[in-house]
Amino acid sequence: MQQTFSARETDFWRQYGITPDILKTYKVFSLKEFRSENSEGKPFCFQSLDAEPIFAYTSKRHVKIYRPFSEIRFLYGGLLPDNYCFGLEQLPAKGDTLFITGGEKDVLSLVSHGFHAICFNSETSNIPQHIIKKLSYRFKHILLLYDTDKTGLESSLKHVQQLSDSGVKRLVLPLAGTKQEKDISDYFKAGNTRENFMQLFIEFLDNLYSDTMAILKPCEIDFGNPPMKSEMLISINDVPLGTQGNLLGITGGEGTGKSNYVGSLIAGTIRQTDKIDMLGTTILPDTANKAVLLYDTEQSEVQLYKNISGILKRGKLNA
Repeated sequence: MQQTFSARETDFWRQYGITPDILKTYKVFSLKEFRSENSEGKPFCFQSLDAEPIFAYTSKRHVKIYRPFSEIRFLYGGLLPDNYCFGLEQLPAKGDTLFITGGEKDVLSLVSHGFHAICFNSETSNIPQHIIKKLSYRFKHILLLYDTDKTGLESSLKHVQQLSDSGVKRLVLPLAGTKQEKDISDYFKAGNTRENFMQLFIEFLDNLYSDTMAILKPCEIDFGNPPMKSEMLISINDVPLGTQGNLLGITGGEGTGKSNYVGSLIAGTIRQTDKIDMLGTTILPDTANKAVLLYDTEQSEVQLYKNISGILKRGKLNA
């Protein structure tokens, strides 16, 4: 039986930054009482008290009862699906980062601070790989954000290994792992802000991708020290075909003269006089006497010798 959130119940959620609007969006209600039957078919009833409130995470076909201050904290009603996932239907079509937490309250805490989050039934529950695979196409980063107690750390490590193909990582909060200080809700309750958590996340990404960034560092463009303009090496009628530092590919069907054309380019490079036939191509000569390498993996040794002899003859050089 639903009831309006009392001031005390509202304060309970607000200490984690969770607002009434968030509770409404995620279909979280306050219950006056909860009636059901146990596994033996015997009826039972729990009534809400000031010291022991009852909250319900509801869906169309099931309800998960949360009693934060009671000995029996969680109860279930209806048909709880095997792939229970709280917060899945509220996710956007695309996003930057998705956190997988250990419980519903942690999801609500993260959402209230501007992050996307979901959770499964518990930290030890199986995480369906097909769900994570689909989510990996929608989010750039998927991170496990479990409790920092023994169970949470062991479970997150196991899930990271199982979900490695989908690129799932884990972020460990700087918390003691005690009953009062172990999850993201406790983190925000302690006074940490969205900016504090963002800084923690950015530092995590810096450490995660430090090796990659080191490899990419030489590829950065230094606008204070612009690169030298590439020298034109091969051209036709002043139209550049090949420039320094780049690759030039020549394609054509079988028997169209690719080898002969490449031979003319090589001859033009190693020539000692401008009076040679370069088939209409302007080629910058190798005045620095650098090595010119020819790899031809399609010709026989006899044909390769013949081709190289022709190149040297065209370039006015002796073998």
